Amino acid sequence: MVEFNRTLEWQPNNALARQFCGWVYRRRGEWERAIADVRRAEELDPRDPQIPANLGAIYAELRLWKDAEWAELRALAIDPHNVVAADFLARFRLNAAGDIDSARRAFDGIPEEKRITARSFQGDAAAITGISAYLDVMERRFTYALKAFEKEGSNGNIERPRQLAGHAVLQVWQDRVKLPNPLARRHCRCSKPD
Repeated sequence: MVEFNRTLEWQPNNALARQFCGWVYRRRGEWERAIADVRRAEELDPRDPQIPANLGAIYAELRLWKDAEWAELRALAIDPHNVVAADFLARFRLNAAGDIDSARRAFDGIPEEKRITARSFQGDAAAITGISAYLDVMERRFTYALKAFEKEGSNGNIERPRQLAGHAVLQVWQDRVKLPNPLARRHCRCSKPD
């Protein structure tokens, strides 16, 4: 952080240093400072789609879904093929309202070959399988999910360990749906007290 602040002393209009300060504040949980620095970076470099895309992620962590969606839509307005922004937008729409159709529409206008999202640093199951497969899982369409996942692998963009992990995740999800819910009320024939 010291180096970023030193850079900003010498170059107060350095958008890159400003947004990196925002990311540090985000990781520290200093939300207001994070938002302020990232918004300032966006003012300094309004043509960089990664700035609003990542600003949306800050808003999402705060569950400010409308602000998060607004930021991702700005990123997509700058770069209509920004897969990171589309991926975030799909996740936000899914988390905010559970609207799978709206989440799928986040990828409208993005060419099919670009829809394969980069590996996530977050380590969640959707990052392993990819958002397309994850959305199919949410609708319990496991055959489609597997096809979407395998299609990603057919482009050569998936390494073997991730491919195995993705198949395992999809299998677990499918098997869990088939298992009875252990918390569901069980019907029993108990005699009523007199």
